[in-house]
Amino acid sequence: LTVGNPWPEMVKFHPTAWHCIHPSFIRNEVLISSLRLQTMPDVVLLHNPEFFLTERMIQGGKPEESTQSEFYKRIESAFEALEELVEEGKIGAYGISTNPHGCQWSCTGHVNTAEATSTERLVDAATMAAARRGKSRHNFKVIQMPWNLLEPNAAHDGDTPGAIAQARSLGLDVMVNRPINAIPPPGFHTGDWSRASAHIKLRDQKPKPPSLALLTNVCQEALLDCGVNAYGRDLSELALMISMSVPGNSVTLVGATQDQYLRQVIKVLDAGRVSEDAAIAVVRKLRALLGEIEAGALH
Repeated sequence: LTVGNPWPEMVKFHPTAWHCIHPSFIRNEVLISSLRLQTMPDVVLLHNPEFFLTERMIQGGKPEESTQSEFYKRIESAFEALEELVEEGKIGAYGISTNPHGCQWSCTGHVNTAEATSTERLVDAATMAAARRGKSRHNFKVIQMPWNLLEPNAAHDGDTPGAIAQARSLGLDVMVNRPINAIPPPGFHTGDWSRASAHIKLRDQKPKPPSLALLTNVCQEALLDCGVNAYGRDLSELALMISMSVPGNSVTLVGATQDQYLRQVIKVLDAGRVSEDAAIAVVRKLRALLGEIEAGALH
């Protein structure tokens, strides 16, 4: 790549943030990652390719079907490049990190409508990419999406199973991100007005804000109803325990950067998962609570 000759199909959704999933860019990034790791990556994920939809939204409102078609065409081309890399033995499999339909918020923190991806169409794109390589089965194995106590819809969405269960039904393993770093619904505040961040850390604080105390109590009471005594556990421990127990979730990603947080992760791993029924009970209680808070905020 030379100066003045950028990667093809560059998405410029922010003055300081550009994005690309063109096959040539993917091949270059896999090569760089392999050299840095000094081994073949087991799985390569496309990171939020829906920034393409974000760019189109900025340019002129809600993306039309023609924009959606172009988006999935680009996904298919990217997946074909990843299928080639699997054939060449340069990666083990591939996947995507995205905010699909069923997640409350988009990759840019908006209500997840115009920027949402369709897991079914992603799998269709992988099937087409594999077919173009002369294969009947694709190597699209993993989808990563956000889930936490303040964004529970992906695990249980009213009368439907949710985005996580849908992904599993399509043969994908699910990785959950942001189990501690949550985007709150309207009306949910911790009282710390000095911070401009749109995210809330699901950790105990001193003094503990009433909103986080309420969240902790709701989780503990729902678990106790299912025979699990979680009283005395830190909010972050509850968040991790429930996240790793959500039906269909294979992996919870944790970015622990301090010893105390790593010790909490180990403590949760030692305790193990709660039952799926217990996790679902917590999700239902959370949805009810957050629905009441949001309804009150909108009146």
